[in-house]
Amino acid sequence: MTTTTTDPALLASSQAAPETGLRLPWLPDGRTVLLPGRGETYARIHRHPDASRLTVLMLHGWTASADLQFFTAYRQVCQHYSLVAIDHRGHGRGLRSATPFQLEDVADIFIGVFVIGGIGALRSR
Repeated sequence: MTTTTTDPALLASSQAAPETGLRLPWLPDGRTVLLPGRGETYARIHRHPDASRLTVLMLHGWTASADLQFFTAYRQVCQHYSLVAIDHRGHGRGLRSATPFQLEDVADIFIGVFVIGGIGALRSR
């Protein structure tokens, strides 16, 4: 079943940057999230108006950031789902740490963003 959103932020066209006239892409709201004992990370969080919609976790590729990897997909995903996209530790605006990057850290950071960001319960399908 295909549905569309009535969310005005998604329906609005991209804004033109006044100094260049270039069209800027639509981006979901983003915020810094403090993870106690770990530090600060950056997350884009969108809640679909239909609370029963699943949440898509967007994991960017190596040496990228969430916005670099997904800016062209955000609008389409947000029309159908809630969304959480983080910058991995040491990438973009992600956590800074002197310890080497480990994939397990990504899961810990997502769980922290879910809990502290008030996203809701985690469930698998």
